[in-house]
Amino acid sequence: MEILSFLRLTGRRVVGLSVVAGLAGSGAGYAVTRSPATYEASATVFVGQALPAGNSSFDLPALVADFQAALALAPVIANTADAADVGPDEFTVAAQRNGDGSTVRVIATAPTAATAETVASTISLEAMKFVTTRQVDRAASLEAQRHDEADLARTAVSELDAENGFVDPVAQYAAVQAQATQLQLEAENPGSGLADAQRAGQLEQARNLRESLPQLALKAQQYQTASKTVLDAEASVSTATRDRVAAEAIRASATSPDAITREDAAAVSPLTAIMRAAGAAVLVTGAAGVGSFALLEERRRRRAERVVPAPSSGEPAPGAELGASAVERSSEADTDREGIDAGSSEATADRIGQQDVVSVAGEEAAEVYDYEADAKANAGAGGAEGPARTGEAAPDAGPGARTGRAALSGAGNGRD
Repeated sequence: MEILSFLRLTGRRVVGLSVVAGLAGSGAGYAVTRSPATYEASATVFVGQALPAGNSSFDLPALVADFQAALALAPVIANTADAADVGPDEFTVAAQRNGDGSTVRVIATAPTAATAETVASTISLEAMKFVTTRQVDRAASLEAQRHDEADLARTAVSELDAENGFVDPVAQYAAVQAQATQLQLEAENPGSGLADAQRAGQLEQARNLRESLPQLALKAQQYQTASKTVLDAEASVSTATRDRVAAEAIRASATSPDAITREDAAAVSPLTAIMRAAGAAVLVTGAAGVGSFALLEERRRRRAERVVPAPSSGEPAPGAELGASAVERSSEADTDREGIDAGSSEATADRIGQQDVVSVAGEEAAEVYDYEADAKANAGAGGAEGPARTGEAAPDAGPGARTGRAALSGAGNGRD
């Protein structure tokens, strides 16, 4: 019984919710039909042309995603609204990528055909302008960073020049090394004609020069490293400048009116909008109804838990004995009702039997009375008149007739 009750309750809820959802969907669809006509125009944009120089095709999905995101930016929408001379809320824009290719179809919806065409072309160019301008800004920022690095490298070289007395440490190291070698060779040459004192002086001078070579070698190495850093920084500056110029050229090409393919505007069929509105209304109504039913069931369950507290372990639940007693009393009542029904059936049978007996006795008494009346009439007895009603006992009919009358009276009372 509980399952049947639950199914009936659920069925009523489902039917009611279906009716309400149907009404909501019908109302939403009707509201859409009353809305003014709209027009749709599209423009196909070759987004791949904005791929920076040196990038591979693996970077194309990220570029397409950036372009699609740019279509929803507030500055892009504001510039488009100004160009179309409409409000930002008077048109909608959607973008669809053509498979895995490098083109994107931009779809604009507006109240008029001209507005839809203007919005489709303008917002496509504005989005491309945003993407390519960001690339130009990134290239310009990198170029400025490379210039700063080159300036730091030149500053380091200038400091080394001042420290070395504006003498090239590399050339100085080579000259000192050559001088030390020459002095040593002349001092060790027997045919040089040098006196012993001169020979010893040259050897001492060569040894001093060789002792200064490590310090000169360190300065020469530092100077060479700083000079190489300047060269690398200047090369990086040249590369960054070339990338910036290329980014500017890409921006100019991607934002030109010839960079997109336009399509004429067409009226939008309201069937799709009606189906979308009706479906959304049905879904919202259904979700609200299911949530309401769940909330009601939860409240009912909590109310039941407050009314009947949970039993402790080892103790019967409150009302369990009452429930058992009620079941026993119900069984006893059913037994009593069965006994009463049986007794009633027996009493009915007895009454039917008594009625049959009384009817037979009454018929016999009436026959005796009629026979005696006929006998007296035939014999000419003193003008005695019999009773007018059949079944009424004569004054001297005897005990049997009175018994039959009483039986008839009892039978009538029994029938009443």
